[in-house]
Amino acid sequence: MNDLANAAATKRPMSPASDKTQTPPARVDQQPFLGAIQQLVDDGTISATQGHAVDSEIQTGRIDTHTLASSGFTQAQLQAVQQALGNTKRALAPAAARAPASTKELPPPGTRAPSGRKEPPTAAWEQQHAK
Repeated sequence: MNDLANAAATKRPMSPASDKTQTPPARVDQQPFLGAIQQLVDDGTISATQGHAVDSEIQTGRIDTHTLASSGFTQAQLQAVQQALGNTKRALAPAAARAPASTKELPPPGTRAPSGRKEPPTAAWEQQHAK
């Protein structure tokens, strides 16, 4: 056998395992979402059976409202589920993401803006600074 044929015969097949250089997706803590649904069960908004159905959807990582609707959820119950999950998601977001947009104070009209151009006065500024 020549060296090329010998190398091909001893070459190991490529592993079917995933590429180790890729970062796996971040694991999501589902407990806050499951807790939000349990609260809907506890307050009577949805039944325990419906709560289990939503829990199963949460564990798959996707809530299919069509599936829930076809299993007997009313529109009001679907809205309550979406509201509870949305509130939970917002509560878990980093504080910076929840903070309202910055209300930067613009320089007074007639002065140079950071861009270097003169800003014309606005009616609101004129009214606020009228003497």
